[in-house]
Amino acid sequence: MSFIGPNFTESSEVFRNYRLNVTFYNEKDTLIVPGYFAADGDAANTSANSGNIWQVVFTPTKEGVWSYKVSFQYGKDLAASLDPNEGKPLAFDGETGNFEVNGINPNAKGAYAKGKLIYVGQRYLQYTGTGEWLIKAGPGGPENFFGYVDFDSTFNVSGGINDSALGPDGLHKYSPHIQDWKEGDPVWKGDKGKAIVGSINYLAEKGVNSLYLVVNNVNGDGRDCWPWAGYNDRDIYDVSKLAQWNIVFKHMNEKGIQLDFLFWESENTTLLNNGNLGVERKIYYRELLARFGHLPAIRWNISEEPTATPEQILADVDFISRIDPYGHAVGVHCGYTVERRDNEYPPLLGKENFDGAFMQCHENLHDEVKRWLQKSEKSGKKWVVSVDESLPNHPADIEKVRREFWEVVTAGGEGYDVYFGYGTGTCDIANEDFRNRDKKWSQLAIGLDFFNNTELNQLLPYMKNYDDLGTGYILAKPGEMYVMYTTLDKNTIDLTDFTQEFEIDWLDINNESGLLKGSIEKVMGGQIVDLGNAPSTKTDWVVWIHY
Repeated sequence: MSFIGPNFTESSEVFRNYRLNVTFYNEKDTLIVPGYFAADGDAANTSANSGNIWQVVFTPTKEGVWSYKVSFQYGKDLAASLDPNEGKPLAFDGETGNFEVNGINPNAKGAYAKGKLIYVGQRYLQYTGTGEWLIKAGPGGPENFFGYVDFDSTFNVSGGINDSALGPDGLHKYSPHIQDWKEGDPVWKGDKGKAIVGSINYLAEKGVNSLYLVVNNVNGDGRDCWPWAGYNDRDIYDVSKLAQWNIVFKHMNEKGIQLDFLFWESENTTLLNNGNLGVERKIYYRELLARFGHLPAIRWNISEEPTATPEQILADVDFISRIDPYGHAVGVHCGYTVERRDNEYPPLLGKENFDGAFMQCHENLHDEVKRWLQKSEKSGKKWVVSVDESLPNHPADIEKVRREFWEVVTAGGEGYDVYFGYGTGTCDIANEDFRNRDKKWSQLAIGLDFFNNTELNQLLPYMKNYDDLGTGYILAKPGEMYVMYTTLDKNTIDLTDFTQEFEIDWLDINNESGLLKGSIEKVMGGQIVDLGNAPSTKTDWVVWIHY
């Protein structure tokens, strides 16, 4: 929705002192959606930094008749306030209306056919429209994915990690992916954006469903991505650049790729207000949620390797939860050692608005995921736990990626992002071509396809880790379904408590051969059973035992 207001130019006053909220309501629900200054309303294509258009993007959560009422007010630092009565009304304040919403279009693109991806109290996020539970996997980099040459006011500042492989300007071009752009795909300003859009097409075609990026790396590794008009600005937002980002984010969701959206990285977690929830920090979160919170498949990650205190992180989490009308999941990354995890995560356990540990973990992934799932469940608030960064990760480490993905998901974790690392030939911030890890995406897609099986997907929130029942890593709902990752030649599983007959399938996780039969196709419960021989000699398999 667009509204015509006073004419403004990007300035501190605009982003600090004016606030647009639109309240949408029906018989049962009321959602307050933050709006934003949109310059001329087409800034992605015009690069305008001035105009009189204000916008709000509403994604209905239910079909039927919705009504709305607009609040547009002025006051000192009003954008940081949650008080609806603070400020003086002006222009289109008080405008009302209504409209009718049809149900989710099953023919819509990607996530738009599934509904919102949100936290619902389980170990997995759920698409509210279809009920599908998410197992995620995809690139954990480049973390500076948006340090891209075609975005307005995007440039590289010296002092970060060596990114000379990107050329003299230090920016991503993604030239190898221009070939993946297709007619009808989005662009801006004529033909800009083809390469980054093409890279998303490639990843979607490979079958991965997640992408991790940091939207602010001021003072960090890349130093080429921030939402402001300039590198040293802190409260003047670049309207055209953010509109161009939105085009790419929307295309990700349309291609079925959910977004791991990191607000900060280690070096700048406390950049605004020394990490405290002051005016500038509140406005920062408000601006980004107003512009991107409409996306169906996005999660908020406070920071990569956060340097803020747990108390500061919780303050951010609580504020984000109050201004996000849709209930997207909110969590945080962590330091790379067990000691840092043990210092950073415990104060967050059991907190109402904190939904997940999106971990960095380089050792014992299976046990660490189990440990934090167990801790969170004991605290009374189940977490979503993923491994978003694991080292080392050379392009040739195909077996490592396959093994670690299955270690995570059989522990009950929701997924695994492939971190690109450094000293790998194609380092994280300088990677230009996702094809250099083509086989890794294929391996991950095998697992994602498996968990998209309707019968299995519906049981996911009822399945837990039961390694003690067999010879591998086991995710199971005992008596109904068991998913066992094994590297052994001989395997057994304990079905003593269940007398029915079970079927055995072997998932070829090395190749795209799907489900195969081994030497034993069915077994009777009531005992510890031998699962027989795998269909062929491979280093590892997933055995699916189901009733």
